[in-house]
Amino acid sequence: MMYDRSPVLPFDHQDTNVTLSYDSEHVKKLQQFLSKLNEQAKLNVIKNQQRYKQRYDINRSNPSYNIGDLVLMKTLNIRYKFDIRYEGPFRIIQTITPKTFIVQHVKKPTLYLFINRTTTERTLIKVNNIITNSKLFTLDTESTSILHQPNKPSLIQIQIIQSEYSSIILIVEVCHLPSPDQPPFTLIKILFDLLFQPDKKIYIWGEIDELIKFTRYQLFTSNQIYLFRNINVQTKFKNYWSDTYPHQSTSSSNGTSTCKCMTCFGILHDNLLALQDAVAFELHRWIDKRLTRQPFDIGLDPSLQHLNDKQMEYRQSLCNYAANDCDAIYQLIINTNIINEQDPDNTTSSITPTNYELEITTDDNDQINNQESPLPSINTSTNEPEHKQLSQEEKKKIHNRSCTIKQRRRYYQHEIIIKNIDKRFKIREIKDILRHKNISFFAVNISTSSTANKRKLYIGIRDPSKLSSYKIQTEGDKFHSTIELLSVELWREIFEYFNANDLWYSFRDLNRKIDAIIDRTVLYLNFTKQGTYDYFMKNILLSMKAINVRSLKFTNSNEIQHFFSNFSLDSLIYLRLLSLKSMYSFNDNLFIFCSQLSSLKYLQSLEIIFCGISQVNNCVQEKKYIIHSIFNKDYCPSLKSFIISTCGTQQDTSEITSIITTTKTTNIQHVSIDLLTFNDLIKLLPALQNVKSFYTDNLLFNDDMSNEQHQSMIIVMPLLPRCIRLHVKLSDDITFEHVEYLLKQTPNLKKLFIWGWYPLLHAKKWESLLSIYCTKLINFQLICTGYIFYDNFGHAIDDFKQICQVTSFWFERNATISYDEDCLSHGYCTDINVQFNIKNKVSLIRNSHCLQYKKKRL
Repeated sequence: MMYDRSPVLPFDHQDTNVTLSYDSEHVKKLQQFLSKLNEQAKLNVIKNQQRYKQRYDINRSNPSYNIGDLVLMKTLNIRYKFDIRYEGPFRIIQTITPKTFIVQHVKKPTLYLFINRTTTERTLIKVNNIITNSKLFTLDTESTSILHQPNKPSLIQIQIIQSEYSSIILIVEVCHLPSPDQPPFTLIKILFDLLFQPDKKIYIWGEIDELIKFTRYQLFTSNQIYLFRNINVQTKFKNYWSDTYPHQSTSSSNGTSTCKCMTCFGILHDNLLALQDAVAFELHRWIDKRLTRQPFDIGLDPSLQHLNDKQMEYRQSLCNYAANDCDAIYQLIINTNIINEQDPDNTTSSITPTNYELEITTDDNDQINNQESPLPSINTSTNEPEHKQLSQEEKKKIHNRSCTIKQRRRYYQHEIIIKNIDKRFKIREIKDILRHKNISFFAVNISTSSTANKRKLYIGIRDPSKLSSYKIQTEGDKFHSTIELLSVELWREIFEYFNANDLWYSFRDLNRKIDAIIDRTVLYLNFTKQGTYDYFMKNILLSMKAINVRSLKFTNSNEIQHFFSNFSLDSLIYLRLLSLKSMYSFNDNLFIFCSQLSSLKYLQSLEIIFCGISQVNNCVQEKKYIIHSIFNKDYCPSLKSFIISTCGTQQDTSEITSIITTTKTTNIQHVSIDLLTFNDLIKLLPALQNVKSFYTDNLLFNDDMSNEQHQSMIIVMPLLPRCIRLHVKLSDDITFEHVEYLLKQTPNLKKLFIWGWYPLLHAKKWESLLSIYCTKLINFQLICTGYIFYDNFGHAIDDFKQICQVTSFWFERNATISYDEDCLSHGYCTDINVQFNIKNKVSLIRNSHCLQYKKKRL
């Protein structure tokens, strides 16, 4: 039995035509439905998380931390139940404010999250995700002083504000970025694209124009700088100072003035206020500005170079200085309540305490310069150090909350729990169903699991004596989603309609069952369309299993390089198709990639088009190595289609000396090799006995042959008996002897294309060769090139035309001759095109009989 098909029994009348209903919009409708379910689930998760946070904040503890204490940091975005929830231990080494600390991993020395050429792509992707989910930032820059020259932009410090008690500082070392053609550089550009958005609020001390000088590094443009909402804290703080501390004429008993206005402090309204002065006045802290003119372009990240203890200590002080400047802005906006004044309706701006969390976590698999590099951050404790007297309104809220908790305990003392309910069921609809079944209840609630993303229904029953009967009544209710009941086989059949990007976008992270099926689903990766690899890199690359890949197509050299820097070729052991157009040369890693072809036992189609203009010799050598490996080392034994080209590179005219004549026949049915010498072709023919089509895209060269090689041209039996299509482009030194050798190998040829020079323009010789060796030929095309001013070329054209008009061989086949006289565009050369096309054998026989009948009549 098949799904959705009526059973057919042996004694029933069996109709040969089977019809199945097919909805052309099925995939689109399913995708829309699943996206709605996904959005509803996310909203429920967020709602329950907020509710849980409110409950937790009421009775949470108030720990205090001192320098030297060991702490653990909570890992966010936990995917599975048994994932590591905390990282550490970390030691508190410095207290910036009562809420903010600098911590150091006990086993890992790095203190800050640096963005430079050593930052891994996985780290950058995590940072970009955090920036996407954050709204508030502080930003500061540092430059290096150069004598008699403008300052050199060196650092961009970005503080990601996640809550009032948690933040992360990024130090972007613009003088040590990766090269623009590498994927990490693209991810860093994406970081600033996500940061400079209209919905982001960035607090700075001064004018935003100081970022203009950083545009030289091509991370962002001058237009992007003015897209986001930048707030000048320097101006806001001056207004705050003037409003909070107006001038007072009173003085103390000893004659000193106690006025705190700006004028009494010697600060005029037109003067710029230094960050050091603002922090000293408002926060009663001192910022050491002695390092402001130090060289910040030397590379602060220890992974950039080998450093001794003194160099490490010096760079550590520069890091502390850069972080303190950025964090001072953050503390000022918290202390002066600038955040709430700017955007009171923004949920992010009304910052509330959260758990002690670390947004960015260290991945043990990420290695920088053969050393593990942690992802440090600046985090804070979780509670206010001082307890304030509660107001009557706050006490009332706490009392109401405690009463609500007691009431819920009473309501759900006797409850029915239903797991995995359909996400489309709302509370009101569920209550209507329960009332229709005469089930008396106190309350109904739905919870969503944050890990498995599954929903549970809780029903508080009024009458405990009827609890068992109510459970029986609700067992048959269809509160569950139909999609949860689909079999694994049906899911796999559905997934076949989606490419990898659509599959991840529509179904990934719905629940564990679907994720497990996706992890076992075969993938056909096609990156020939622009933009498809960008989504793959951000969302699929890190979670994809290489053994699931069956097909892989690339047309961009940078994408090829990035993909194979994450996955080795020998990890794609079940690959069936590999197409690498615009393939780059590996230079220092010459042949490492090519040698991994030996692991592709199931590969059936291989296409490699080299496009290395600057490394021509490397491309040629790699091409020769691959040909030698395929035909002499038995690489890719299941291969049926083999295409390799260096785009006509003229350095590829030498013989492949490593190839030896083999008697072992391969399974290849289609082969295309450009710039192949005639000697190499003779060596390859014994291995090509299953070939149905043979192509040389450019020139088949005739190199100097020894007597031994001349002996190899003696034909004992055809070596290409199954070949029906032959497409060759010949050099000017190829003669009819070589052409005859080729045609002797292909007795069953049906389509022949030859491009050569004008000495091959000989009608009688072609008639003889085709009549003897190509009796099944249907389509023939001969293109001969010659210089338009050569008399021999003109005579050959005239002779060919005359012979075609009077010879039955060419007349029966309706041969046509045309030529191109645009000599200026071809270097004073022209092409003569001779072709015929016999659609079927019957038409040829009919024309032959008609011609014989006419001769008898005459």
